[in-house]
Amino acid sequence: MLDATTGAILRRIGVPAPPSRLAVDERTGRVFANTGQVLDARTGALIGHVAPGADVAVDAGSGRLFTVDGARLLIRDDATGRLLSTVPIADAQAVVADTRHHRAVVGIVPSDDEYFNEDTAIVDTRTGHVVAGATGAHGDVWAVDGRAGRAIAVSTFTSNETGSPISADIIDTRAGRVVRHIDLGASLRPDVVIGVDEQRGNAVVVMSCCAPWLRNVAYVIGMRDGRIPRQVVLGGGPPAIAVDAATGHVYVANLRDNTVSVLDTTHL
Repeated sequence: MLDATTGAILRRIGVPAPPSRLAVDERTGRVFANTGQVLDARTGALIGHVAPGADVAVDAGSGRLFTVDGARLLIRDDATGRLLSTVPIADAQAVVADTRHHRAVVGIVPSDDEYFNEDTAIVDTRTGHVVAGATGAHGDVWAVDGRAGRAIAVSTFTSNETGSPISADIIDTRAGRVVRHIDLGASLRPDVVIGVDEQRGNAVVVMSCCAPWLRNVAYVIGMRDGRIPRQVVLGGGPPAIAVDAATGHVYVANLRDNTVSVLDTTHL
């Protein structure tokens, strides 16, 4: 756990298995890991457990916690962890929450290597009902812009398997339709992270290729129109990302270089 102002390490938290996804409920001050741990965001203390899953998301407005386990979307009360409902969704591997419009966007990634047949289920977070679906939305890495009512999905299931470019889809979270498909041009399967600046309506997609001599590349994508006003070459190595919406600065950690790149999205 870090101090968001100074970057100082406040506490190291031991968990049985390293989580690949985290979700934060700023209303209750809780952090949920996809490995099942529930932490106090203020102290870092372990305060509970829920069933683990492939991904986790929170809608603080409706007080709901969402996890997907490859076959279902599980909806819980995020204050108590009590299971409220289960929505069968085959091959559900990703979930993000549009808290402004009370939508959970569930990414479906087939397990049979048919990489371009993914669909998306849109779930009303207040009722647990599937209200729409976006056919043809490809993605295993997801993020959401609640202000724009858009989700972005980046598919890394290309590269050596098909030779096709890495692609991104922008989905309208209310209508449940793909509004823009974007080819990002990479040919080798990368590590991908996405940060969203809702205030300016931009997503920053950072890709790190497996080849050690190649650099991380950041694509700044407009969430409303899919425009790419800027492409930036960064340091090397699998990245991590954080967005400061107040300043429009995006911080990208370059693991191989032991550096941090800072992008200013206000001047594109």
